[in-house]
Amino acid sequence: PVATGVEAELIRAEAALQAGNTSDFLNRINALRRAADLGPVSATTGSSRRALEDVLFRERAFWLFGTAHRL
Repeated sequence: PVATGVEAELIRAEAALQAGNTSDFLNRINALRRAADLGPVSATTGSSRRALEDVLFRERAFWLFGTAHRL
């Protein structure tokens, strides 16, 4: 598929994280994971900014690997 909406949702999650809205960030990431029958991310709203950024990069790598974004 050329477009699935996953990247757009990841961008929205990143924008929420940049705005400091960690609960919206985690809700968006976990919504993607629920749609794919995956468990929720292990980060909590009390996690440090650095830990949440690590979650974001890990999720981007997971979701966008098959679309050659990393090449």
